[in-house]
Amino acid sequence: MPRFSIWMPVLIFFSCGACGLVENAVNDAVNDTTGSIAEDIADGVTEAVSDATTTTNNSNGGDTGSGGPTPQPEICGDNIDNDLDGVIDNGCDLSVDNDGDGFSENDGDCNDAEITAFPGATEVTGNTIDEDCDGIALDQDGDGVTATTIGGVDCNDLNATVFPGATEIKDDDLDSDCDGIQVWSFTKTYNDVIDKRCSCHQSSGAPHGLNMSTKSLARQNLVNVSSAEFPAMDRVEPGDADNSYVVHKLEGTQASVGGSGSRMPKSGGPLSSQQITEIRDWIDRGAIDD
Repeated sequence: MPRFSIWMPVLIFFSCGACGLVENAVNDAVNDTTGSIAEDIADGVTEAVSDATTTTNNSNGGDTGSGGPTPQPEICGDNIDNDLDGVIDNGCDLSVDNDGDGFSENDGDCNDAEITAFPGATEVTGNTIDEDCDGIALDQDGDGVTATTIGGVDCNDLNATVFPGATEIKDDDLDSDCDGIQVWSFTKTYNDVIDKRCSCHQSSGAPHGLNMSTKSLARQNLVNVSSAEFPAMDRVEPGDADNSYVVHKLEGTQASVGGSGSRMPKSGGPLSSQQITEIRDWIDRGAIDD
């Protein structure tokens, strides 16, 4: 591949301001408190399912405002505040076995409206039910994959679209296939970083001709253009982030490959590891114009 020269403009590209890529960390949220799980119910409100031996306040109690759920008759044993009075199973006899599984709420039945749920039951993968009443539903989101926090491989067990093998969707801020990488397009990178942070390179008179006033010009002036500090390495080498000099400048490892100068960006502090990962991902995907 031909090697050219890089001037500081490409570094200015990453130092015109603090990069603004937004990290949307995706976290597993599996409640491991014995006798208490969070589950989504049909009315769209997350209910706090409390210890079956205790009558306690519900998280959506009193939510009767416009657009909220409609109060319903109380169903004993389901651990839901159906009538929205702020109390779960209000007026119910907790010693009664409502679902016929041999356990009442006083006996530790965490869901006395579900016959498959009782202490000692066999936990079933692929649903949102805590069958054995240990406080953990093996598959919180019902996508058939259990959470990494309990030995599974689902990196986000509160989102049914996220699991190993799922289709990755660009720019949705989710690691849909659980491979550890959120895929961002160059369009988003340009909009979030170059267009917003590099105003000094937004015209044809930009320093050293590094005009990045459009996405196509930015890519044209970054990809396959060699570095003046280390001519053996391009600013952006498509498909090879490790051999892209701009990555070394962003990570502060330029001296290890024969380069020089300081880490970029000079102002606003180093990019976050997630932001650098996103830039690396775009390069490793071929630095395509997507």
